[in-house]
Amino acid sequence: MDRNLGRDCQALLNTGSFGTPTFSEMTFVNDPQETAQRPTAEVRGRGEDLAVERPGAKRGGYTFQTINLPSNSDFTALRDAYDNGTTVLIWFADGDPATSGTTGIHAEWYVTQFQRNEPDENGVSYAVEVKPASLTNWERRTT
Repeated sequence: MDRNLGRDCQALLNTGSFGTPTFSEMTFVNDPQETAQRPTAEVRGRGEDLAVERPGAKRGGYTFQTINLPSNSDFTALRDAYDNGTTVLIWFADGDPATSGTTGIHAEWYVTQFQRNEPDENGVSYAVEVKPASLTNWERRTT
């Protein structure tokens, strides 16, 4: 079991470079979910009755909700990355990055979904999905 509650975790926008990051908390990101998986391939010889499944390459990303407020520059960065097909640098951390031992995935991401939701009884929100954009700008980062 993880040691933190979800509300202790942070999504941090990197406005610097991957190698020299400048992180700021994305305070309007809610309910991030990592979507890690390994597709499988069936391996079996001819005439064999038993098939085994071997794991393939890792795939994944994150999904989360956000809102648009006049002061939300994170929203603008996500929207612009989606609209322009460009990338954003985000670190999904399991705590405060100033705390030793905080870990998470820091990567360059494409915004692959930016869906507006207009529920009758709640504020307008956006469902966002990000997927890794680089094989080299990806790390499991720990402070």
